[in-house]
Amino acid sequence: MARLCVNLPPFAPDYSGVCSALFDLNVLIAIHDAAGCTGNYTGFDEPRWFGSKKAIYCSGLREIDAILGNEPKFISRIADAAAEVKPELAAFVGSPVPMVMGTDFEGFALDLEQRIGVPSFGFATNGTEPYNAGVFLAGRALVDRFASSGANTLPKSVNILGATPLDISESNLRGLTDFLRANGYTVNANFFTGLTLEQVKNAGAAAVNIAVSQAGARLAAYLLEKFGTSYLVGLPFGGKNAEDFLARLAEVEITGQSAVHSAQSVGAANALIIGDEVTANALKNALIRDFGFAGVDVGAIFGTESGLYPDDIDLPSERAIADTMNSGRYELVIADPLICDLIRDGGVRRVHLPHYAVSSKIHANPDLRLIAENTNNMIGKVLHNV
Repeated sequence: MARLCVNLPPFAPDYSGVCSALFDLNVLIAIHDAAGCTGNYTGFDEPRWFGSKKAIYCSGLREIDAILGNEPKFISRIADAAAEVKPELAAFVGSPVPMVMGTDFEGFALDLEQRIGVPSFGFATNGTEPYNAGVFLAGRALVDRFASSGANTLPKSVNILGATPLDISESNLRGLTDFLRANGYTVNANFFTGLTLEQVKNAGAAAVNIAVSQAGARLAAYLLEKFGTSYLVGLPFGGKNAEDFLARLAEVEITGQSAVHSAQSVGAANALIIGDEVTANALKNALIRDFGFAGVDVGAIFGTESGLYPDDIDLPSERAIADTMNSGRYELVIADPLICDLIRDGGVRRVHLPHYAVSSKIHANPDLRLIAENTNNMIGKVLHNV
């Protein structure tokens, strides 16, 4: 019962992460479930779904199928659908019941690929892991299948890793790409917003990878191992912090030594930021560098990445989140509005930072801007009561 949520909704799971990472490709996605998980993804975890024509199918798994098995019929239906939509890729994605059944998703993918002649993937996601696990699985699979190891490195070129709407708003991503280009960098590939197969194939050509989320950090470490591409983990939030970010980015390209862009607290923390570790630590940097905070804590609600931010607080449950926010240590909390609602002390200042993986379209803000000075504008209004 330690993971029970009474006030918070369930956060986006791993199968939504896979689907989100693949969304912009010409891919047919089949979620193996009884319609609940598919509806959860399309209705709540994917802001791009409404108005799109994306080929996402549900197996319509029923109790009798789980007991007796009905895999050939399921695969045949997806093969028939592929004949109509003509995808470049196909993917089977798991959910809780297939996990219990021990479903062979890689076998599904092999069977389908032999039938339709289209590269196919099987992801044994189970709905019990956070979305960032699924985002990484999809990215690794794409890189393993399509990325070329012989690409020539392009100076001052970057791959953006881990950018899905579950973590980063459309405006923030556009702001990041504009910021990089204005400072002389070209974006070689954007994993995963606007991603194309051609970008995946040329992923090894980037001089530096920029990891903008926890899933991105995992993928960056994998690409370092696979292609030797060094990486920088972080985001240029805040004016002075953005200058630091650019200096670290140039340093990583010159030295080939990967780095985590972070600012260390030098005193007791009186501010708490809750969310994805990379985004939250980028805001922590801005509070320290641009606003002069001595100490800032980060609460990670989607797990912690080993070795990245050793001082972060792991918050694996609603109770842990509430207890930490209401400990009396913090004068300022930055978090999704639904998380901020758990604060009992009316004197604690709050900065609402909508996170789609937490509150979905309830508090979605596609125009949220945090790159460079935009962070100062947003946080300054709260700190100075403007």
